[in-house]
Amino acid sequence: MELRVEQHLGQENRLIRIGLPVDAGGGTPASSPGQPIPLAGSSPSWRTLVDTVRRAQAGIRPLLLVGEAGVGKASLAAGEALNESRVGTALGVIDAQALVTLGPARWFEQAGALVRSGKRVIVTRIDALESRQLGGLRSLVRAADFPHRIALTIAAGQSEAAAFIGFMLDAHAVKVPALRTRGADLAELWASFALRVGAAPGATLSTSALTALRHHTWPGNLPELRAAAIHAVSQKHQACVQRADLPSYLPGRPQQGLMERAEQDAIRRALLVAEGNRSRAAELLGISRATLYRKIRASAQIEG
Repeated sequence: MELRVEQHLGQENRLIRIGLPVDAGGGTPASSPGQPIPLAGSSPSWRTLVDTVRRAQAGIRPLLLVGEAGVGKASLAAGEALNESRVGTALGVIDAQALVTLGPARWFEQAGALVRSGKRVIVTRIDALESRQLGGLRSLVRAADFPHRIALTIAAGQSEAAAFIGFMLDAHAVKVPALRTRGADLAELWASFALRVGAAPGATLSTSALTALRHHTWPGNLPELRAAAIHAVSQKHQACVQRADLPSYLPGRPQQGLMERAEQDAIRRALLVAEGNRSRAAELLGISRATLYRKIRASAQIEG
């Protein structure tokens, strides 16, 4: 699916105009409301979450997405807008933290204009608002003609605040899981990011690389995974990504000591002198051929 996005930026707030290509039959968008939200992940738990968000946005109440920074809350909120979009349809995104720089009057003026437009609106990071400002947001949401077209996001660390705000706004609250709990989706998420940052089609993860991804805690969530994909693609190794292609801070990469490195250097030099003949190299090193093979295999596991 080709997606064209034009951004008209104003301070920290933005209006995103989404254009989806039409099919050859004329007129209908390539992605319709009945199709899955275009977010990577096909595990049962993730599809259930996506369906929950879709049903909430088809209801009558605003949607409140709760989760850590970088888990994809705004993307989930925007997903249904992408599905229903036709060329020219707009999605408004306004950041609550922008209230500090814009000032309350201007921020609420912009937020009110977006809500009254009837377009889908996402208000991000509402945990940045003070009690008085949350009261103003509640008035704005309650006065909206289409409250179900409003989505809000809040940090997971503010669970009590999220429960209070959900009650205050009469919102349908949905928790978005952290990346560290989405091991079943990691390979698919990786492939999605890798393609976007320039990996060749069909690029895959080795077993050791996927294990390293699944053992990492991902404090930075999806942006951190994207950074890891950029790092791996920049290594320009073979199509199958090895553990050595991933950032060194990820788990599963054995650290070599001075003795191990010296031993590997000796093996490489012996193989060069023996012109690749492993039996001869073993003789030069004074070890059995079986021992040489074992050390070569161990070295390959450390490097790959």
